[in-house]
Amino acid sequence: MNNKNFNLKTSLLAAIIYITIMGIGMYIMHSIMGDAYGTPGMMNTMIWVEVVLSLLAIIFISRYSSWKAVGFGQLQWKHILWLVPGIILLAYTWFNIINVLAAPEIDDKIFNALIIIGITTLMVGFSEEVMFRGIVLRGALTQKRIFTSMLISAAFFSSLHAVNVLGGASAASIPIQLLNTFLFGLFFAPLALKMGNLIPLIIFHWLWDFTLFTAVMLSVDTSIMFISFLLIEIIMIIVLWWLMKNKTVEHVSLT
Repeated sequence: MNNKNFNLKTSLLAAIIYITIMGIGMYIMHSIMGDAYGTPGMMNTMIWVEVVLSLLAIIFISRYSSWKAVGFGQLQWKHILWLVPGIILLAYTWFNIINVLAAPEIDDKIFNALIIIGITTLMVGFSEEVMFRGIVLRGALTQKRIFTSMLISAAFFSSLHAVNVLGGASAASIPIQLLNTFLFGLFFAPLALKMGNLIPLIIFHWLWDFTLFTAVMLSVDTSIMFISFLLIEIIMIIVLWWLMKNKTVEHVSLT
């Protein structure tokens, strides 16, 4: 695989194309199909958008890079421990979700919707992690220092969610979404480098989104999960960035 064109410029171009496609998808979903952001119905459109976005990531890697170069190297298993608090919170929320699903009034339409949500959010986890913690982060590392590269990755990941306004999200909610996703990016960027492999982050990202959309559909409260994770996340960001302060690009495998 020829990596000579894998750099910050081509990586950011891929991210801009990704964000543009997402914006078009959000517009179609809301303005043409009549669904709104955050509702289960949006998945009927977004599943096809995510197919395109996943293919974009795959095509970019095939053309400009390699899977190993964008973060699919040897997994450092010990760093999965950073995800344990989030996994516990997800398990707590799924305990409440399962109780709702066990109710006799839950019909096959709900379970069919769960399948669509599950498939769509799996592709979201894959395409977003590969694009922003893989292509953008690793592309930035070819020209920038680690801290700058992680900031670029987090900023572009956050900016992706600005297009949610085209999907019907209120303008007032967008700054909060941008802040939350920026923090998420600040947490996942150093983890992507420490783990050496994006698969655990893809799985966690998938489970997180799958849980949120399922909870919305079933009217299950996620405030405890969300607020608790936010507080824990801020602490872990501080610790992770402090641990990365003496790292250089040479410490991170790019090939």
